Amino acid sequence: MELNNSLTKNNLKFLLQLIQITEPDDSDCSSCLSRLAQFADSQGHGLAKNNSLEFVEHHLRQCPCCEDEFESLLVAIATLH
Repeated sequence: MELNNSLTKNNLKFLLQLIQITEPDDSDCSSCLSRLAQFADSQGHGLAKNNSLEFVEHHLRQCPCCEDEFESLLVAIATLH
């Protein structure tokens, strides 16, 4: 099976944008997801984010998978209320 390794202009643009916003201390997805409920709760109550939650916000901006999980969590929370 042959893989197509060519990038479209949009793929390349997206990757370059991610590189620009990446910070040296970025955490991985599992760290983000482990604090996602706490982050959603702080957002819902308008609480200030502490340092442990700031990375979640940053990670969500650069990770579509975690952002999808966060959006699903918000829908679930809204359904419960």
